[in-house]
Amino acid sequence: MSVVDERPPTPGALDTSFWAATALAEAHGYLLKMFEVHCPQAVVAEIENERPPTLRADAALFQQLRLHHVISVTDPKAVTVKVFGRGEASVLSLAVEKHWTALINEFRAGEHGRTVLGLTVMNVPQLICAVCAVGYVPSVKAQAMLAQIADVTSPRLMQEATRVLAALP
Repeated sequence: MSVVDERPPTPGALDTSFWAATALAEAHGYLLKMFEVHCPQAVVAEIENERPPTLRADAALFQQLRLHHVISVTDPKAVTVKVFGRGEASVLSLAVEKHWTALINEFRAGEHGRTVLGLTVMNVPQLICAVCAVGYVPSVKAQAMLAQIADVTSPRLMQEATRVLAALP
């Protein structure tokens, strides 16, 4: 068992952009292994935005994980961030309030969290690099996972992840 397996998951505030990209990368399991996932009601509304009977696979998974208390709906006491959409603003506010990692794949909101709010922010390319670094997936699989999210992820984040993967042993 590795050191990573022995650590309890880190609390994280989940944004819709992160959930959607982890679906494309088939990385939900790694998200749940590494993080105790919390999301504001605004994010729930964005993920579960379809009218019945339509239901995307990732939205069905999300609903079941909430039902079984694997993902917790946690709202900030106040939405203090006044930029971006309701989901991003709520996630950033929650991360500031609780001192949690902000799980955001949207570049501008992530940079705002990191540089303006002083948060620890993780995007999906970083998650993929992390699971590769600890040996959960080989580099070739990590590269394939990155390819799956290229259309929904900033080129800057993708380039950085490509550099990180190339530097891994």
